[in-house]
Amino acid sequence: MNDLKFAVRQLMRSPGFTAVAVLTLALGIGANTAIFSIINSILLKPLPVHEPEQIVGLYQHDRDNPGAFHQFSYPDFRDLRSGKEAAFTELFAFRFTSVGLQGDVTEKISACFVSANYFSALGVPPELGRGLLPEEETSGTPVAVLTHSFWTRLGADPSIVGRKIKLIRGEVTVVGIMPRGYTGAQLLAPAIFFPVGLAPILNPNPGQTISRILTDRSDGSFMVMGRLKPGLTLANAGGALSSLNERFAIPDPAKPNPRTLICTAPSRFNFSPQPSRAGNGLVPVAGLASGLSMLVLCIACLNLANMMLARGSARRKEIAIRLALGASRSRIL
Repeated sequence: MNDLKFAVRQLMRSPGFTAVAVLTLALGIGANTAIFSIINSILLKPLPVHEPEQIVGLYQHDRDNPGAFHQFSYPDFRDLRSGKEAAFTELFAFRFTSVGLQGDVTEKISACFVSANYFSALGVPPELGRGLLPEEETSGTPVAVLTHSFWTRLGADPSIVGRKIKLIRGEVTVVGIMPRGYTGAQLLAPAIFFPVGLAPILNPNPGQTISRILTDRSDGSFMVMGRLKPGLTLANAGGALSSLNERFAIPDPAKPNPRTLICTAPSRFNFSPQPSRAGNGLVPVAGLASGLSMLVLCIACLNLANMMLARGSARRKEIAIRLALGASRSRIL
């Protein structure tokens, strides 16, 4: 304790040296902390859902064109969900879009059309209100679930559940608020979730009859993810997935190109119809960034060591007196 008090007195006696030393270490440690936080959120941290290791992405690969992958139509998803028991406990679909929010100034906000089981499949219940009901999936009932950040932007009023929000194409009733930090199946959370039945109304395809988005097999605009059955992993899910491949090999009778369903680990930042390879490309970039941040920390430590040596040489007389009075070298050190 006496040594600690002496060290504090020494630091207070040299405030300039102390400030420079603290700033030097803060630069090195801060750079490493920032880089690791980014790498952790993108590559290491699992999805903020229940048992994230069971969540997988489902993709359809065109057998006649090895490089072609296609997103799912809603009829595809409906068929696959009817035969999911072989490999999945849940299959859920979602489609990203944007909608116009009316207010003092009309603004565009990010949105996501989801199947009714989207929240229950991910295992995260709403913080306020409820999720989507099965009958609301395709009925076109104007309901919505808000993310916590968007709810905060609107004033964080708990009584907002049950109220209506005005959009350019109509009004929707808020039925739930998700917990803080919830991003769904992707890294960046949309502001608001709608049932897929609202897609024909809020986001109709150009030139398409609004009622066809949920019935047209050629409208491949949905991504599909699932929760594997207990005991299944990506390594041994192939056998269970083969039954789905046999039953639903032809997704669109009008285009009889056979497909192969593929399961992969979900990507936190993939919006394309094919399995993301971004993670593979990010690994060397993350390694380089980590190495550079460690180099910054090493340089900071070397600079601090030089400062300590310079300061120590100025204290040679003091240290000599302490040694003469009987202090051990380890105590001096």
